[in-house]
Amino acid sequence: MATARKKGKGFELRASFGYDSKGKQIRKSKMWNPPPGMTDKQIEKELVRQTILFEEELRGGSTKNGCIKLSDFIELWKRDYAKPQLARKTYENYLVYLPRITNALGHLKLSDIQPVHINRFYTNLSEEGIKKRRTRNENGKLETERKLSDRTRRDYHKLLSNILNWAVRWQYVERNMASFANPPKLTYKESKYLSDDETRRLLSLLKGEPVLHRTMIYLLVFAGLRRGELLGLKWSDINFENQTIKIERNLQYFYNNDYLIKQPKTAAGIRSFTIGKSVCTILTEYKAWQNELKQSVGDQWNDLDYIFTRPDGRPYLPESLTQWFGRFVSKHNLPKVTLHSLRHTNATLLIGSGIDVTTTSKRLGHANSSITLDIYSHFLESSDSIAAEKLDEILIVNDEKLLKISDFEHLKGKTRGKEQKSS
Repeated sequence: MATARKKGKGFELRASFGYDSKGKQIRKSKMWNPPPGMTDKQIEKELVRQTILFEEELRGGSTKNGCIKLSDFIELWKRDYAKPQLARKTYENYLVYLPRITNALGHLKLSDIQPVHINRFYTNLSEEGIKKRRTRNENGKLETERKLSDRTRRDYHKLLSNILNWAVRWQYVERNMASFANPPKLTYKESKYLSDDETRRLLSLLKGEPVLHRTMIYLLVFAGLRRGELLGLKWSDINFENQTIKIERNLQYFYNNDYLIKQPKTAAGIRSFTIGKSVCTILTEYKAWQNELKQSVGDQWNDLDYIFTRPDGRPYLPESLTQWFGRFVSKHNLPKVTLHSLRHTNATLLIGSGIDVTTTSKRLGHANSSITLDIYSHFLESSDSIAAEKLDEILIVNDEKLLKISDFEHLKGKTRGKEQKSS
């Protein structure tokens, strides 16, 4: 935005004009001298107009800064925006995505990037073999995963669009070409969850597992927590007398085995609710086990009050739990579900047992009930059919003989007679 300041007999108009190839901010300025005879009020009014004209003049010539390559601009974007302003977790996630963007488009100047270049990049992301992570197949052999998920490809689009938006804001280019490209489409996938019988089998199989993992999975199923919420729990969050749990922090994991404790994103994420006797029982058993661990470790124990910890008392790392659960699911031939699927399982069990959406939403920590409705709309439809069947059962009397309207009229007549006598 252009500014004006008094200088000599006139005014100096100044504005930032993006950055050069070395990352140095470019500033433009020019002098404006009021014509003789203008009053102070007229000068003030004209100065505003001249400032706006100067800013428009700069915008009109802004494309000349587009000679910087995208790869160089990304470095400026990281230094001046992403690293200082984004959350650490978000920034580190972006660092994973940036190499592919740089390899595909980094050689292009900002002013030369066209929608066709971006569309080709998106097409490449959808090709077989683009995903380099190696996993074991059903026969135990290592193989390269085939495709990036729709959501991951969409995330590439969001990141590239964000970078080019800043190129526009910093006046390197006039338009964000990502907004003219064809972003990868998201295909709808129903949330995975376990059925009643599958959940019972899961809980039964957990009896043979270490108490640490058994307790964590119990809480995910019975409380519907997010992974970060589970691992951010402290003993002070559990009220054994009232059988309640309080959620007020989230553990974020970083790639160097480091972690960060944050508050939930929304106010609704901070919540308390009842967990029941069975969860309190297993937590009590787990606490006794942890106390024995503390004694065996001695001075090496970090007394941070976290419920789920590493052997030295520091918070348990999320990825360790994810990897253990993946092995547990494969070992017992359970449906291919993730830790987050247990949160969906909790929600479907609540809804299926007749708990209203508002209560379910509050327990899950959704910002509002509409989010719950959007996520579980498919399951709610099946529950709606069950509700209709139950209504049929209520209204059917004596071998499917339906109550007739005449029966209600007969009852109404009796009621009317009683009312007349009482009057």
